[in-house]
Amino acid sequence: MNFILEGYLKGQKATKNYLNTKILLSCFILSFLNNTLSLATDEGKEIISSDIEDHVDPVFQGEPILGERIDGPANMRDTINGKILFTLEDNVLVETAPIRNNQWFEAGLFVRLTSQQVEEEKILPGADLISGDKKVIGKALDTLNVYLIDENGDGKEGLIIAYTYIDNIKRFTIPEIALIQMLNQNRLKFSDFESFLFNFKFKEYEYDDHLVNYPFSGLREYFIYQSILEDLSARDRISLLFDNNENLVAVVHNREMKPDKFKTYELIRGHKLTIIENLEQNEIKEMVDKAIKWYNSMD
Repeated sequence: MNFILEGYLKGQKATKNYLNTKILLSCFILSFLNNTLSLATDEGKEIISSDIEDHVDPVFQGEPILGERIDGPANMRDTINGKILFTLEDNVLVETAPIRNNQWFEAGLFVRLTSQQVEEEKILPGADLISGDKKVIGKALDTLNVYLIDENGDGKEGLIIAYTYIDNIKRFTIPEIALIQMLNQNRLKFSDFESFLFNFKFKEYEYDDHLVNYPFSGLREYFIYQSILEDLSARDRISLLFDNNENLVAVVHNREMKPDKFKTYELIRGHKLTIIENLEQNEIKEMVDKAIKWYNSMD
């Protein structure tokens, strides 16, 4: 989606301008493993802290959740049920991509690097993992490959990638789960979504009358980007479409969502359209056809 890619490139330094053959190869290998590894058993559950809370943690009161947070401390592994690469502390923010019936996540995050780590493009066992704001957020237990090395203020940072079981992610920090709960509770007005939009930093799309093929003209669109672990072109992960009466008309989503009473239509490239309003079939077909054309035109 051209407008999303342009915004993402500006906001994320052109996906940090450091994407190279190594990270592409890594993503390919991880994707290959996703399709070949067996489904995890109960023995693979990675819960180190016990209960999963569906309500917002007090630590986030007044502050945006932003995205998936670790329910930690948590083990991060090289494959599904594989060797532990590193641990992460509670509430660490990670990028994710769901795999294997959504029971495991591929997860990644940027950490600060020493000059030696930058030179070697590796983090050695025993090293503390340091966040961008210079806090200890975990520890390396094995040698970690580092990707997308970039400047960050007075130092450099790089991306590390691993796998973790779904129960190591706090449920209320997964936007699809929070959204399904709202839909199932019939919270369908724009006012119902204000906290949700704030917590996950949704952006309002500024419609351009000259934009060719845009399928949702006449609706207000709020969206978040897909994770760079799942889509390097940074298409939308979730888009909420409201009418002029502040009613939620439809949801475009790239990850699996199954609300109780709303029908979902397949688009292309992993995108789906869940219809919320009572639309006529010809209206739904027109919206689906236009959305398919739009996503098909993306770079």
